[in-house]
Amino acid sequence: MKCLFDLGRDVPLAKEELFSKLDSWNVNYAVIEEFGEVVILDCETDFKKLQNHLGGTVRIVELKSFDELFVDEKEKWGFTSYGLNRTEHAKKLTELKNLLGSKYFKHPSKGGKRVLKLSPMDLVKRIKKEFVFAQGFWGETITFFNPFSHITRDIARPRDKETKSISIRLAKILVNLSFVKKGEVLLDPFCGVGTVLQEALLQGVNVVGVDNSKIMFDNARRNLRWIKKKFGLNTSFNVIHGDSQGLQKLVEDKVNVVVSEPYLGPLITRTRLSLRETLERVHGLQIFYDTLFKGVDRVLLKNGFFVFVLPRFRVGKKIVDIDVKKLVKGKGLKETGFVYEYSKRESRLLRVIRVFRKI
Repeated sequence: MKCLFDLGRDVPLAKEELFSKLDSWNVNYAVIEEFGEVVILDCETDFKKLQNHLGGTVRIVELKSFDELFVDEKEKWGFTSYGLNRTEHAKKLTELKNLLGSKYFKHPSKGGKRVLKLSPMDLVKRIKKEFVFAQGFWGETITFFNPFSHITRDIARPRDKETKSISIRLAKILVNLSFVKKGEVLLDPFCGVGTVLQEALLQGVNVVGVDNSKIMFDNARRNLRWIKKKFGLNTSFNVIHGDSQGLQKLVEDKVNVVVSEPYLGPLITRTRLSLRETLERVHGLQIFYDTLFKGVDRVLLKNGFFVFVLPRFRVGKKIVDIDVKKLVKGKGLKETGFVYEYSKRESRLLRVIRVFRKI
């Protein structure tokens, strides 16, 4: 079955996540074509389940011949195109109208301009079917990201609403980059309120979390109890109140994967840090992460993946990084080569996703 995947705003990250997830499910797939935010694959799997697990993919479209497209007379439908200008989009839309002869949902506009892609909210609230055209391919959307599913898992959970935490979207992506399989054990040594842990639980993964804050420890346990009850999960969790600098003393049994966005340093409250101040900050974090990496090396099973977010600092036009080669030196951890900067370009503190493997 040939399908189009809309990879959204972080294309390289979403593509790596997609391929990692398919590999963890042992799904055979072949890349047919890639362009813009789109990748077309030939594969067979449970696409609705796949979409629910993915954080980066916006929609999945089954490719069909033009004559196979169909809509009931009373169904509202919409049209999305990739790689077309407005004139080309209008021509393809006219072809589709002539074929379907049914009520058409007019595209919403943003800033007074017509948009060429329907939003997930349009798909949830306003139409029954979406047809897609991209690079000569026609198709029909079979599943898509539902923003309400994230809202339910975020706002409804009992944790402190003022507590800042990693987004559910990013948590999903990090979990999937680890190649973790159902029934395995995932460790988050900086679990906070438990967002990474809850997304792993929902994928059938058992989890262990560590946090040195008593408030975060309590919030994570409340959230995970709630998520298990809300979704009727059989997976298990264990949240430990302790300092991840002594990880090997806290985690008794080895784990399959480690996934975390850690402590990234003190909050930057000033408009700008000097280069000297930044280098001092990086030096302290280098020592902190080195101890953590030693702990991860000891608790992670052989061939297990370690997905970690490291800080990157911008000082004027200069970029200051943590020395990753020093972090892995003398340890049984090896870089896989996947590196992705997940931040706004104007930020002074940048987040860099890196993937390691235990050898």
